[in-house]
Amino acid sequence: MSYGRLPQLATQTLLVLALLAPVAPAFADLWATSVDPYGTGSAVEPTLYNKVFRFDTSGSKIEPDVDSGLTGPVYPTGIAVAPNGNIYVSSVGTGSIMFYDGQSGAPLTLGGNPIGSFAMLGAAAPAQMAIGPDGNLYVSEFFGTNVRVFDPDTGDELEPGAEGLESAGGLTFGPDGDLYVGDGFIMGERDSARIVRVHDGTQSTYGISDMGMLSSPTALQFLPNGDLLVADLLGNYVGRFDNGGFGFAPFAFIPPEIPDPLPPGVQVPSNNPSDIDFDEDGNVLISVLGLTSPPDNRGALLRYALDGTPLDPLAENLEPVGAIAWTPSLKTLAGNYDGDDDVDADDYSKWKLDYGKRVAAGNGADGNGDGVVDAGDYTVWRNNLGTGGGVELAAGVPEPGSGLLAILGLLIALGAMKKKLFWDCRT
Repeated sequence: MSYGRLPQLATQTLLVLALLAPVAPAFADLWATSVDPYGTGSAVEPTLYNKVFRFDTSGSKIEPDVDSGLTGPVYPTGIAVAPNGNIYVSSVGTGSIMFYDGQSGAPLTLGGNPIGSFAMLGAAAPAQMAIGPDGNLYVSEFFGTNVRVFDPDTGDELEPGAEGLESAGGLTFGPDGDLYVGDGFIMGERDSARIVRVHDGTQSTYGISDMGMLSSPTALQFLPNGDLLVADLLGNYVGRFDNGGFGFAPFAFIPPEIPDPLPPGVQVPSNNPSDIDFDEDGNVLISVLGLTSPPDNRGALLRYALDGTPLDPLAENLEPVGAIAWTPSLKTLAGNYDGDDDVDADDYSKWKLDYGKRVAAGNGADGNGDGVVDAGDYTVWRNNLGTGGGVELAAGVPEPGSGLLAILGLLIALGAMKKKLFWDCRT
């Protein structure tokens, strides 16, 4: 009998079971800002406003919050997570960009700036933020005309991403790598707000976005099929432009129904959708300020299928939730898509399950942080296979699209090994 083959058989048996087993969810944190939409609540319930707080993937809050004060934001309307893992928060009230450690939430320092301060913009206060394909931090000016660009590592200001806008708002980058900016908050000289596309430095109106559909485009997000979602803060809905921007329809009206009479202290009858992202399953996640009157707060993290069908909210009865952004929490290994401590076949199964989805950037099976699960993320997994406590595939790495064949091949090989082991045992 050949006992030397038993460890090899056990290893390949476990590998086959791993490929067939259910995939555990990845771990991530959702960071959010809380704003005071009417400028009066901070005196009534100061702990509800002007802070950054976070949730796990189930919607449960993680303590502690990043509170206001010397190292906290005032009226934080934008948030972004940079490739270096830091969290950047726009603080309109102080005219500055704050930044924090993405794991602990501790304020960071840069050069001679005050603790927690990444850059001081002064009167041209920062509004919304996004990370570009180049890894730089793009910041729209609050009711301003420019999109400013910063190196997230050094704080150096670079050439602007857009200039001469009427009122810069939400911003994102499209699948084409171009910058898209909401322009014209509450409209202005034009008949409507619009979306501006910046391609190789040239600015143009995106499709028919200036035809009267928008009043306050404070958040933009592309769907996997190339359609563009726009959160209209005061219009109380999220609109959807088709691929190219020449067709428009509402994507979601924001519940709940507006009560009559309004709660005491509520001045604007709107639930105010403020930001858009994706959850770990690729569903659309929308943050809302809610009909907020301390202590009766109705902020929420709402979820929708890609076709606009409402799903169960991620969290409700919250502070007024402004901007949202995901940051990896426990995934410390490249290619570790299932949230454990190794890169192995389970992570390949997670990649197969998520393939083609648009997910929260850097989470799920998005290994390169572009928010789309594709062949690039397979490459990340393949290049890191076996790190941590993982077991490397004995017969090589399966290529994309060959997952089922790989499983069948392993099963056939396992059967042959069992048969040979049986005859070894007999002899």
